[in-house]
Amino acid sequence: MCLVNTKIVGKPLLIISLLFTAGTSTITSQAVPNARALAKSYIFVSANTRSHMTDEDARQSFDSFEQENAIAVADHIACTLTQSVRIADVLGVYAKDSENSLVIETDLKAEVSQYLASLLGRYAHQEFVLSFTRQDHGPDKIWVIDTDHPPAEVVKDLRDSNLVPATVRDDHGRTELLFVEFGSGLTEKLRMLGSNLHATISTADGLAAMRGNDDRLQAAAIFDANIRDVEKQGRYRLSSHLWTKEWHDATSRTCSAQFSGTN
Repeated sequence: MCLVNTKIVGKPLLIISLLFTAGTSTITSQAVPNARALAKSYIFVSANTRSHMTDEDARQSFDSFEQENAIAVADHIACTLTQSVRIADVLGVYAKDSENSLVIETDLKAEVSQYLASLLGRYAHQEFVLSFTRQDHGPDKIWVIDTDHPPAEVVKDLRDSNLVPATVRDDHGRTELLFVEFGSGLTEKLRMLGSNLHATISTADGLAAMRGNDDRLQAAAIFDANIRDVEKQGRYRLSSHLWTKEWHDATSRTCSAQFSGTN
């Protein structure tokens, strides 16, 4: 589940993928003491395939084997591609329900990040995956809105503002909202939301890419096609591990770290 505001029928996998770091992209933010550094690439993926989960059900699913295994597999794949990996639980927020999801933050370039996203979408039997790569003067934008308002209040404000789907991360006393804007049609609404939440707002230009389909079989074919396109170049062959017992039983990380508000 990726959280992004696009006109797509049905639930996208994780419709928000964030991506940026210190560099040349357009980044605007207020100074925040001990704010965590932002990475180059974010991917959001849901471990969930059920429908109509309440917010509380989705939060409780953070403790499930389903979520633990998804994080472990995301770690196994990402850590094969780079040693700069952070993964955390996030809540994928829709108009009337939510999904337990995860965000993967790396330093990968766009093509490899999309390969990672397709592998995770395929493994987790998702409908959609989304990645966002920072790019100077790119047509899309990532918004990172940081507030001390509690997650439940942020979720309510998102729905009241019709700014869903979106992604929310509980950061132990602070709440981080992640939103990918395709084009520039929601800029004023997002600024107003940030003002109402007394939040720090950071943005970066980039290029968002979403693959998938409302039909899971067709989505799988789309993910497989992207995976084949990358693997035929000969650099990676990670799809051979997708259905192994090692991955399906995995519950531990290898190189990735959990997000921290000061990292």
